[in-house]
Amino acid sequence: MRIGLFHSIHWPAGSDPSEQYEEALTQACHADVLGFDSVWLTEHHVSRHGTVSDSLMVLAHLAARTSTVRLGTAVSVLPLHHPLHFAEAAATVDSCDAQDWGVLLRAAAREIMSSLDLFAREVLPVVREM
Repeated sequence: MRIGLFHSIHWPAGSDPSEQYEEALTQACHADVLGFDSVWLTEHHVSRHGTVSDSLMVLAHLAARTSTVRLGTAVSVLPLHHPLHFAEAAATVDSCDAQDWGVLLRAAAREIMSSLDLFAREVLPVVREM
């Protein structure tokens, strides 16, 4: 059996978000020391339910503070990310992280393809004109 830590890093009303982050990151480091198999972070936007808007950035930070635990994104909302930037950022975290790495994506293949299609139709032409 494998045991992991799943974190959204909540921000309860009246609390300090930086303290919530530090508490969650400290828990992840303790999970590493205690022999947990993995630490997963979710991505949330404009929500007290979860304050991690860029899970890859936080995971890169954790990669520097942990040594054996597997790190990964529990949720990545791909339609909100440029596909190339997301892939490069994930590769960068993977390069910085000596442990195993994982990315779970919160989007069905159809959603991803429609997002890429929208990007190709709406964004690329504007960028090319610049």
